[in-house]
Amino acid sequence: LKLPILPSVFGKLLNQNLNNLEKKGLIKGHIEKNGNMPERTVYEITEEGNNQFIKNIEEAYQTVDFDTTVISIVNIFIDSLDTQLKNQLINQREKILREYIQGMKANIDKMTPYVNQNVIANIKRMKEIIEAELNYIQKFCIR
Repeated sequence: LKLPILPSVFGKLLNQNLNNLEKKGLIKGHIEKNGNMPERTVYEITEEGNNQFIKNIEEAYQTVDFDTTVISIVNIFIDSLDTQLKNQLINQREKILREYIQGMKANIDKMTPYVNQNVIANIKRMKEIIEAELNYIQKFCIR
């Protein structure tokens, strides 16, 4: 299966995103020439970009979402923060998740006699997602 359009579409999307980030002042690009190699643009994050990066991590850590994609990506970058902020965010997230689970447990018990079992099963599934994240925090987040 050949999909020749994908590289060109990917390249266009990447360039659009890089241009948008540069216009917003979040990154800065400069041209480099290395020997006989073609010129290339090298990007680096600006101070404003770094501040936005940290803000995005903080917001993600304070939000409970059952689509785990965002928090999975944020967890890749959490170690780039200074240790004190990293630990503060991890502790806050753990507290938020524990409170969330307590609320879910209380609602499951109250709702069970009154709602369809599919609703209860879905709430239990969401609870398991949060429990998995709590297990991740306890096992892998070095504080």
